[in-house]
Amino acid sequence: MSYNKRYSQQHLEKLCLKSYGDFQYLDIKNILYLKADNNTTDFHMVDGSIVGAYKTVKNYEDVLPKNFIRIHRSYIVNSKYISRIHYGKCICSISRKDVKLPFTKAFLKNI
Repeated sequence: MSYNKRYSQQHLEKLCLKSYGDFQYLDIKNILYLKADNNTTDFHMVDGSIVGAYKTVKNYEDVLPKNFIRIHRSYIVNSKYISRIHYGKCICSISRKDVKLPFTKAFLKNI
């Protein structure tokens, strides 16, 4: 675990996404999960919206609070919204939506 993740401010409430000259602020508590898409990241929100950012998932892994867990090369999930973990099928279910995310054995220790 990186230094930034262990010693980051736990009272972080908003995340600033910068794309070119535009800044967008997301409430941390409203993020369900992050999905990697090549060199961009899609933020899937509680209200069903998807916000794109032009950085990799790795960049956000170091900035987000401890309740965000890396479960796959392409996914970081907010552990507050996990409803079920099925180890046999390597699936992590999200409670707010009918979403099933894969996880890999390489990141099993995070779960």
